[in-house]
Amino acid sequence: MKSHSKNNSDNIATILNIGSFGINAVVGLLLNFLIIEFYNSESLGVFNISYAIYIFLSQACVFGVHNSVLKHSSDYTTDKIKLGHVLSSSILLVGTWGGGVLILCFFLEDLFMPFYDSKKSLLSFQIILPGVFFFILNKVQFSFINGIGRLKTFAVFLGLRGILMFVVFVVLLRLEMASEFLSLVFVVAELVLFLILGLYLIRFYFQKKSLQLDWIKKHISFGGQSFLGSFLMDVTSKTDILVLGLFVSDPLVGLYSFISFFMEGFNQIPMVLRSITSPKINHLYRIGKLSSLEGYLKGIIKKSYFGFIPFGLVCILCFPLIIYLSPQIDLTLSWGIITVLLIGPIIESGYSSVQMVFNQCGFPKTQSLFALFAFLWNLSFNFLLIPIWGIYGAAIATSSAFILKVFLMKYLTRQKIGISI
Repeated sequence: MKSHSKNNSDNIATILNIGSFGINAVVGLLLNFLIIEFYNSESLGVFNISYAIYIFLSQACVFGVHNSVLKHSSDYTTDKIKLGHVLSSSILLVGTWGGGVLILCFFLEDLFMPFYDSKKSLLSFQIILPGVFFFILNKVQFSFINGIGRLKTFAVFLGLRGILMFVVFVVLLRLEMASEFLSLVFVVAELVLFLILGLYLIRFYFQKKSLQLDWIKKHISFGGQSFLGSFLMDVTSKTDILVLGLFVSDPLVGLYSFISFFMEGFNQIPMVLRSITSPKINHLYRIGKLSSLEGYLKGIIKKSYFGFIPFGLVCILCFPLIIYLSPQIDLTLSWGIITVLLIGPIIESGYSSVQMVFNQCGFPKTQSLFALFAFLWNLSFNFLLIPIWGIYGAAIATSSAFILKVFLMKYLTRQKIGISI
């Protein structure tokens, strides 16, 4: 009976997490459509370049500490005092380090000018900086909620993020704000979400001696080892847009980013499963059940492929229906781009569901090595192919990096963890 109840709870958590993903995916789609509709492709290009930099800076500012929080909160789910130490020390560390990095970026803003076509567009970058600050603090709080197994709560707050972003965007439209101010979507949404998450977790912030130097050192150590992996995994998804920003105009970047959004949306679904599977992966490895871990991972990979391959093919076939709603977009060009872009994530989709296995098994350096290979491949081929084939070159380079990760995961799990997947 207890097992049956737990399975029902897990199923509800899975449904809620997929639902929260759906909310964020729909909101992202609406934002892209509405920017095209009420502004233009150049505005969309600026918005997405700023978003790519937003992701880049968030990883530099959080410095892998959220991975440490996820790992250690999973280890102490029943010890409220230690959980308070894990959370409070990480927020202090990330807030101090991240705040310093962002202040430096503000004064060195001209370094980011090559990604934009005009000085006016650079205002979009300046606006996102406060948003990055609250985003990294929320990143830590989300990792903590995930680590202690509150997956339903995790899903609710994740869905709330998307709703907040859409509400802020609508307000900006009603106020007829210039396109450079659309980055306020991130700032306001993350600020409100930070306050709500803080109130929910407030009982953990005021534990006895919650700010311990030992825990700050642990976060720095684990975060430093996992930083490269997390940084590159997030940045890899935006490498094509950043490199395109160096070689082509903002309108072309806008067109490509509009199309690639659908690939990113597809690739977000396995990330939902990661948040659900991470605590169990950590538990099975920690108690030494390698055969059970291998079986669990193979089961997740198999089930993921069973769902994602048909879904991916349907996405490719139905993409013209989406383009029909936005006649400004060239159908032949966009359909070709999305087909190339989705081939890689479809092939990788099963393995993507358990991609953080190295971190959860206590091998953050291996996770970083894995991400480094994929990033260097992606970056190199983007620089090689974009000058030759433009946005098609970006699509080919990006898709091939996803395929590479399948072979890397199979090799590294066998060499480091001692299992075959």
